[in-house]
Amino acid sequence: MKELKQNKYSNDEITEKLCPKFDDTRSQSSAQSDIDARRLVVITSYNSASYQIESILWDETPQSITFEWKERDPVTKNVTKSKVTLADYMQRKYRIQLANWELKQPILKLQQRGQDILLIPSRCHEASLPAGFTKDANKMRDLRTYMITEPKDRFNRISSLIESFAKSDKLGEWQMKVNENFTSIVAKQLFHPGILDP
Repeated sequence: MKELKQNKYSNDEITEKLCPKFDDTRSQSSAQSDIDARRLVVITSYNSASYQIESILWDETPQSITFEWKERDPVTKNVTKSKVTLADYMQRKYRIQLANWELKQPILKLQQRGQDILLIPSRCHEASLPAGFTKDANKMRDLRTYMITEPKDRFNRISSLIESFAKSDKLGEWQMKVNENFTSIVAKQLFHPGILDP
């Protein structure tokens, strides 16, 4: 969205690009499948859930949207209701303090099971495939080799990725380290429970 803004697209043009509306001049199934293919799909950084965006609320911000939120006290188990802004919710639920520039962003919106889901663009990563990607048989075949793999193959790929991270000088510049032995954990094996037959 930020890149589209920089390229001088208007709010309406960005909305149509990322959240195309249903075209009732075409058959319902073909029009809907075309929309689903063109709509923006994002993954949130705080809970790794994926969402297909339906609209952009240009006149709203994380500070202007308020809703009632039920919060359970972890100690007393009491539930309290309070009216919070989206920015407050992110702070209290996910411990995410939004920066000043994030408080001025528009809101991404969709509906799931009859409930409005509101997202903050800076806390989302685009997950949509590029236009025309699914029509390219070679690209889809290459993608399937990564999507559909045996656990052992997946483990080997992750291991080689972790190894390349560990050897990189960049992590050292950022004072970061990667544990190459990431699959080893301290654990205790419990005996099988005994079944008593009275």
